[in-house]
This record gives sequence, structure tokens and C-alpha cells, in this order.
Amino acid sequence: MKRRGAGSLSVIGFFSSLPDLALGAAFLLTWLMPRALGARAVAGLMGALLLEFVVIHSSGFMGIIWLWEKRRAERILTLLGIGVFYSLFAAGLSVRFGSWWLFGGFWMLTANKMLGVLAGMEPRERELELLQHGWAGALALYVLALCLTLMVPLPALGLTPDVLAPQHLPGAHLPWTNEPQQVIAAGYLYFTSVAVSEMTDFAWVFRWMANAGRRIAGTRG
Repeated sequence: MKRRGAGSLSVIGFFSSLPDLALGAAFLLTWLMPRALGARAVAGLMGALLLEFVVIHSSGFMGIIWLWEKRRAERILTLLGIGVFYSLFAAGLSVRFGSWWLFGGFWMLTANKMLGVLAGMEPRERELELLQHGWAGALALYVLALCLTLMVPLPALGLTPDVLAPQHLPGAHLPWTNEPQQVIAAGYLYFTSVAVSEMTDFAWVFRWMANAGRRIAGTRG
């Protein structure tokens, strides 16, 4: 199967991007109208952003195991074991934020991250490449979104004290408690940028890696 041109739209990537687009929109809507998605939407979305770090970490391992050249039964058992391990983190976040939908969200977000691999529509080498670049791209965007929103002053907009009082946000003296708009903005930036990247199978990561390889080759030459 021929590789698509860099930057071209991916059908699987498009469908994979829809949940992330929806989450990005939820963060933006909550920033503007915090009660639109429920009385404790702010706390729930903060938990979702923290959960995403666990999802990024777990989906990389699980995707590689799924592509092992071993028996299907062995791969499934290994995936279940890793899934149970990471589910403990998801359960802890669910308890801390008082929202059990985070536990189910862990499995849905992980499956979404692995959609291209699970679909099996590409040669194995291509699937592994997509997995690696998608993992690297998501992690880079996650760190960038957090750094940008922590450094840049952001307006509270709809996140007024009367709205935040019933949220019972965990972590005293942390950004998500003192200035929750930073975390909400980070979630909007992260999930939206990931969705746009997924539409083209993280083509920008492929280009960045290719340019880095050429620069390294040039310095050695």
C-alpha cells in the first residue's frame, strides 16, 4: 500500500479526531459558560486532562504490544495486564475528582489513540511508524499546551469564584485551584491541536523528523 502524501487527509485519522474535537470544544465552552455541561464540569475536565497523560503513556505501550509478532492470545493477555495496571491510575483520578466517568473515559480515549493500529488498514511497518509519531506528537503537544498556558496570563472569563466554589478542586495552591482557567485553556489547546494533527496522521511529526535527520546527516558530512 502506498503511503499518502504528507499532509493529506486520513479517513481513519478524521474519525479518530472527532472525540478530541468534541473534548476541545467542551473545554472552550466550559471556559466561557462553565455551567453549560453541568455543575462540576470544571473539575471533570481537569480530571480528563490529567487522565490524558496516563492515556498517552499507556497507548504507546499497548500499541507496540498489539503489533508484536506473537500469537494473538498472548498479545491480548499482555494488553489486558497492562490495561489493568493503568486502570488503577484512572480509578485513582476518578476517586480524587469524584467522577467515575473518568474511569470509562480512560478506555475510550486509549482505544481512540490506537484506532489506526486496531483497524489494521496499513502494513505493519507503517502502523508502527504511525504509532510512534502519534505518541511523540501527542506528548509534545501536551507539554507545549501546559507550558504556554502557565506562562501566559489568561482571563478567567466565566470561571468566577461563585462558579468555582462548588467544584471542590483538589490540590491547594496549584494552578488548577488558584487559576483554573490555565488548565481549561491547556485542555482546549491540547485536544484541538491533537485533533487537527490526527486528521493527517501527525504529518508535521514526519516532516520534523525528516528535517532533523537531514540536519544530523549534514553535520556529520
